[in-house]
Amino acid sequence: MTTEIRTAPALTSRDQLDILRAELERRGWIARLRGSTAFPTLQVCNPHDRGFHDTIVYQPLGPTRAAYCWQWGTEIAPAAHISQAADTIMHVLQGVPAR
Repeated sequence: MTTEIRTAPALTSRDQLDILRAELERRGWIARLRGSTAFPTLQVCNPHDRGFHDTIVYQPLGPTRAAYCWQWGTEIAPAAHISQAADTIMHVLQGVPAR
């Protein structure tokens, strides 16, 4: 008797961004998948001040490491840390009223 082991297909960059999108939307933030299949992006917007928004990408950083990054390449959080990524994005895009 042969035992066949099946593994789940690897998640694509779009899948990874969709996981983050769901977490941000669960917290009441506006997040939309954009871009192409080859280069997907996640546009995130502060729901209380739409002037605060930015684009997030998923970036493989080696064979066993990947991260969510701002569109210019600065790392937000490791891909395995969805809550940390959402916390950081919300903190940066929360905006502080001018005095």
